[in-house]
Amino acid sequence: MPMIEVDQDYIYANDTYHIDTHLYILVSVCIWTVLMSTIVFGSVGNILVLYIYSNRKDNKTCTLFIKVLAVVDLTICILIAPLELYQTTQGI
Repeated sequence: MPMIEVDQDYIYANDTYHIDTHLYILVSVCIWTVLMSTIVFGSVGNILVLYIYSNRKDNKTCTLFIKVLAVVDLTICILIAPLELYQTTQGI
């Protein structure tokens, strides 16, 4: 049972600030972990796809589509995800 401190008219036993702070930290760490994993694994995977498909000599439409898709996804992993990570950590 928490101790109740009374400061004039405010009862600190009903204060939820410490609960909200811990929840905010937990959510921030989870978001940070997911975004960092996306940045690392997405960048490595897309670079690997571009390396493999750049050595192929066939100029089919599906090969071009995979290359363009890998470039766009790599751009998102390199530019957009770090900006989202920055906004999340800075609270913007």
